[in-house]
Parts: sequence; C-alpha cells; structure tokens
Amino acid sequence: HYPRAGIAEGTAGGTTLGRGSRAGDADRGRGGALPSGGDRGRHYPRAGIAATRRQRVVAIALEPRYHRRMVSHNVACFFGGVFLANFAPHFVAGVSGRSFPSPFATPPFRGLSSPVVNVVWGLVNLAVAYGLLVLVGSVEPQNLAQVSIAVAGFGLASLGIARSMGRLQRGSS
Repeated sequence: HYPRAGIAEGTAGGTTLGRGSRAGDADRGRGGALPSGGDRGRHYPRAGIAATRRQRVVAIALEPRYHRRMVSHNVACFFGGVFLANFAPHFVAGVSGRSFPSPFATPPFRGLSSPVVNVVWGLVNLAVAYGLLVLVGSVEPQNLAQVSIAVAGFGLASLGIARSMGRLQRGSS
C-alpha cells in the first residue's frame, strides 16, 4: 500500500487508485486502473498519480491548471492584503466617532463620510479581505509565500493610503 500516492495493490497484482476510483474507470478511459508490474516509477497522467513523491511534485508543477490556480491564489492573497489595509482606517475612524473620506462621500474619496458609513465600509472591506484570503487564496499562516504576498499587498496599500491621506490633509489646511 502506498498511502501518499493514493495507490493500493490490487488483487490481481495490478495497481489501482486508492480513493475516488470507480469500477470500470479503466475500461471507460478514465485511468482508474494502472498497469501492473514494472511500471511503478512512471507517471500516469490520466490517473493523476505518480509512484514517487518527486514525480508527483513535478507532474503537478507542470500542469497548466496548477499554474493558473497558483497565479489566481497569489492575486487573491495580494488583493486580500489590500482590502485588509483599507479596512483599518475606515473602521478605526468610524468607531472613534470621526468623519473620514470614503467612496460614498461628496465628492467621492475627498469629502467626509459619517462614522457609521465608515464602520460599514470598513466591515465590507474586512469581509472582502476574508473572502480573498481564506476562501479564494486558501492562505495558511505557516505558508510563508502566501503570507508574504498578502503582507506585500497590505504594505503597498498602507503606503498608498498614507500618501493620499497626507495629500488630503495638506490640501484642507
């Protein structure tokens, strides 16, 4: 039995998928059953498995779907950090009872919105950040690459917010 590869030895000496295979998959061209004997070191793309860990990693890394998923997860992590950075000033200003610029002010992004509007807008930003980081990006705190991308989005957005707030304050005084 090969638990990491999801492979189990079949009764006839052949190798079959351990999980998710159905009877007759090989007959229908779905790759449910694998050849027997000496082909263990080979990758079977139709079955989605390889006999060695290194081959599985290489096979997954070479799949176009993996790269698209990786890019979309990275983009989601970055923009999740951006929305998280935008949550903080709106929420803090709102719960402090201060007016703060928001997209709903007149003129947008320059005028001041009420504290209630800013709290609501901050919570919307927090919900979007959660959706992008956790649901779409599948960020795991122990994954340094994902966290670094989210922190980069947070940092760049924070610098942009600080710069625009500085400009607004200089213009209003």
